[in-house]
Amino acid sequence: MDINSILTFRESWPVSSSLESDDLYKELRRVDLFDQILCAYHSRLEEGWGKWGGFFRDSTKHRPLFLSVEAEDAAVYAYLLQALPMYTRRDEEDPEADWNKFAKDFVAEVTEPGAMRHPTDYRPIELILMGRCLAVRGWCSRHEEFLRRRENHLQRGKIRPLNILDLPMDILEDVFDNFQHQPKSGAVDWEQKQHKARDRKVRLETMRSARLVCRAFSKLASPLLCPILHLRIDQQSIDRVQKIVSNPLISAGVRGVRLALSYCPSEIALDESRFLGIVRREVGDLYDHCCHVFNNDDDHRMVAARNGFETIKEAMAMCRETATWKSALTTGLRFRSVSRYVEALRRGFQGYRDLHDEQAGLLRHGVFTSTLASLLASLQRPIALNLFFDDAEILPYADANGVQGAPETKRTPTIFVNPDSLTEWIRKAHSRHFDGDIEFESARFLCELPIALQKEGVSVSRFSLNDMTHVRSVAPLDPRMYRPTFGPQTDWTNLSSFCENLKSFELLSWGASSLTDLGEGDIHIVESYLRTMLSNSSLVDVDITLAFLKTYRPAPPDLEDGSTPQRELYHIQSSIFTSPWPRIRKVWIECFAIPEAELRRFCQNLGDEVVHFFMGNVNITDGSWGDILDILRGKLAARVQMKRCTVRIPSLDGGGAVNLIGTQEMGRIAEMYVTGEVKESPWDSVKAGLIFRQ
Repeated sequence: MDINSILTFRESWPVSSSLESDDLYKELRRVDLFDQILCAYHSRLEEGWGKWGGFFRDSTKHRPLFLSVEAEDAAVYAYLLQALPMYTRRDEEDPEADWNKFAKDFVAEVTEPGAMRHPTDYRPIELILMGRCLAVRGWCSRHEEFLRRRENHLQRGKIRPLNILDLPMDILEDVFDNFQHQPKSGAVDWEQKQHKARDRKVRLETMRSARLVCRAFSKLASPLLCPILHLRIDQQSIDRVQKIVSNPLISAGVRGVRLALSYCPSEIALDESRFLGIVRREVGDLYDHCCHVFNNDDDHRMVAARNGFETIKEAMAMCRETATWKSALTTGLRFRSVSRYVEALRRGFQGYRDLHDEQAGLLRHGVFTSTLASLLASLQRPIALNLFFDDAEILPYADANGVQGAPETKRTPTIFVNPDSLTEWIRKAHSRHFDGDIEFESARFLCELPIALQKEGVSVSRFSLNDMTHVRSVAPLDPRMYRPTFGPQTDWTNLSSFCENLKSFELLSWGASSLTDLGEGDIHIVESYLRTMLSNSSLVDVDITLAFLKTYRPAPPDLEDGSTPQRELYHIQSSIFTSPWPRIRKVWIECFAIPEAELRRFCQNLGDEVVHFFMGNVNITDGSWGDILDILRGKLAARVQMKRCTVRIPSLDGGGAVNLIGTQEMGRIAEMYVTGEVKESPWDSVKAGLIFRQ
């Protein structure tokens, strides 16, 4: 197009309703250039750099589109002098528009008193040209609006309605991220407390349905199905892992592996009477829990639980009185319900024994750990690993508790009304109510599995050991106890290699174990293990609670009066904090005694990025707390004042003068000093006796 074909008069413009697609786009292109030419001309008039003849400077900011400044302004000038006089109104586009009046009104508005520009700033011809230019641009805009409507009308039959699949992939990823079961921060919520149980179920079902919509949804939803592999020591868990890792889309979302170390020991699996004794205690505890939850003997749920409990007790009594399960069923039981529970107990014991045989085969020669490690190696990304002893999923208790905040969901535990539920419950491996003489064979996984993962090249970024109260011996913490079927004997260097990529280490326990006094060899194993696991300078999260290492303090001979022996904290005797942690963000240490020099080294190793610090029930065996609190204050007080860090010190012990005020009071004043609430060190006041127990 040239400028002459663009600057055409309104009378030659085609009627909008008569144009088809090709001509419509040509007209839209011409109208767009038409408006650009007029807009540039009008802007040059506003600059006031030329005269009415169009002789403008070359330095104007609004350059012409086709010709030189002078030539294009002359063409537009000539067009505007003729455009309005020749204008003919069209009813379909601007039936009420009077563009001649618009141009006259513009001149009157500019020349009236109080206008933004004084009328002497313009020549009369310039005012006329500006008014006409605005009027022509007005009818051009109205014409373009009708062209767009015609375009939409022609394309309406060809345009597909938009839906969610038309969104860009990054937007869809943000939508699906809202269905994450895990926090987006990178941490792992092992027990999935981020969402309520009902909410988690809805989210999971939504993702399962979304995978069936299309390939795009399947690609986005599949990684959200299984962020954590919840495993037990059985063949079913191995088969499930194999299916998951064989699907690239689902395995792409795996972030962690949680392995329950619950085990069926031979001492119980091969002894019917001992098995019945454990079942008796388990069922009794559940019944006591129901009495507490329902708190009303007349409640129909409590009545059903009481009747079921009496029936189970009678069935167990029948089993104990007879030599075998078979004879118990042929003694002429009067009540059919009792006979059904006798059969349920028999099936439960048989299932428990079968599970023992299966677990024994998987533990033999490291079959379970080697198979699991080889499967996880195909993920080819860092994972989180959690090992815990107690099976957290105890369904009968969940029945009685119901959904939090919804009392109507509480119900009688199914084992009291359905013998099959009792069978399914007692045939599983549980770690509760086990006697102290039973050794957990599965405890060997504490070192065996990490070393197997290290040999297969699996990178573990987070390692967590939970509920260590069931540990009967510290020997499983020694990697030298792991004897692989093939390859050289393992040692501490293998465990150290496992820790090279470790960012988080947790060693947790919520109570004392049945450990007796630890010998020198046991202490060496414990502290070598801790030293190795804490040797990585890239650690970001450290959580150590050594309550499971509490041992009974022997009473002096002259004070033996039959009272319950006291437990004392584990005493760290060697250096375990050997590496600095410049990137550490979370620190939680609890339940141990330590020399002052070693705890001072621990505090000095902390970096400048700590966001949470907890130190409770820590006892220094020598020296004082003064220097330690000064170091912590220097590293944490400023961050606390800027609200970048939280500090909690509930109790401290040791250091001599703590006995004057008590451990909790010492923790309180130490926390105030470390956080900067008080300026003076409280340690001198404690020693001087100026702070007393409140």
